[in-house]
Amino acid sequence: MTTNSTTRLVTGQDWITWFKTLKTKAKREDLWDFLDPTKTNKPELTPTAPTPPDITKFRKKHASSSRGTLTNTPSTSTQSTDTIIAQTDNDDPTFQEGDDIAIQAQDVNELTEKGLRTYNALWTNYEHRNKLYLQTVKKIKTIEDWVMDTIDETHSRHHCSDEKSLAEWIQSLYDEFSLAEDERKQKARRVYREILAEPSLKKIATYQATSEWLTRWRNAINEAQDVKLQEATEPDQWLNDLTGALRSTPMESWINAYSVTQTLQVRGAIGNQPEPLRKARVAHGAFHGGGSQGEGEDDYSQDARRRGGKKRQRESMGGDRDNKCPACYLFHPLAKCYYAFPEKRPEGFKLASWLKRKVEKRIEENEDNLADRIRKIKLEGST
Repeated sequence: MTTNSTTRLVTGQDWITWFKTLKTKAKREDLWDFLDPTKTNKPELTPTAPTPPDITKFRKKHASSSRGTLTNTPSTSTQSTDTIIAQTDNDDPTFQEGDDIAIQAQDVNELTEKGLRTYNALWTNYEHRNKLYLQTVKKIKTIEDWVMDTIDETHSRHHCSDEKSLAEWIQSLYDEFSLAEDERKQKARRVYREILAEPSLKKIATYQATSEWLTRWRNAINEAQDVKLQEATEPDQWLNDLTGALRSTPMESWINAYSVTQTLQVRGAIGNQPEPLRKARVAHGAFHGGGSQGEGEDDYSQDARRRGGKKRQRESMGGDRDNKCPACYLFHPLAKCYYAFPEKRPEGFKLASWLKRKVEKRIEENEDNLADRIRKIKLEGST
């Protein structure tokens, strides 16, 4: 059997991906409980073809028997050898050891009514068992063919002999390549931690660089999850690590926005970022505090920018609310708020829907003279 599968087992580096695919296929065929090499007391997968019911195990309707019956008449006593055997439903229809061969059935038509019912029940059971047997054999062959088609010829000669069962093939491969899995796990842990440390060791200053870093992070966490690293499989842990790293990127304000209300959607929200980031052409600091001075920037923001990073860091950790944007409460001047001035938003940049609704409500109600301040900034910008 030939497949177009791209999953192949050639070296130890291929093992985890190959083994994961094998497990998926075996589960689909309901065979994994029989093949799982990590289990010591798994049931054996040795299907045996059922035997059809034997017609010769039944008696005939009528037969001659050497066992005679003694009949007494007024004139004489004679012995008759003609006897009806198993003619009624009360008689045992089966042929017993020691019975005369003459009463052994050779064809269905020779069976008694009770014998025929018994035989038909046995035949129905045989057909059911045979169907299950053929299905199991087909499933085993499907996995066997896939294994032989996806492993290197050297491995197939060493691990997959005709004398061994499919479960023994898998166990033999697992015993050899599980050591490679440990090495891959160590490498995945090292790479994953190095990727997480990049933003803090070397501050990422552009959206393009952030997008590239997110791609590397995705590759690293996918590998870490494949090898079942605890720090990459528990959402509470890897999400905290990710948001911590992103605070050293231009996405800091975006992370802060979600952190305020605990509404960060783990894969969905992060997954929506790379494409907009690649499209955006925004200078560093355009959407968070501490950026370059622009129109409408207040005196406090200018002073904080001159004082440098320590002040900005304290603000990002949740300083005085007056230092935040009055529209969205993030760390940037009102004039740079994409929620208050959607026309300034870069192409493809997505706004948080919940925050957008709140800002629109504040503007509509002119909360803290917000609508008036926005109109003033627009008028100043048009002059």
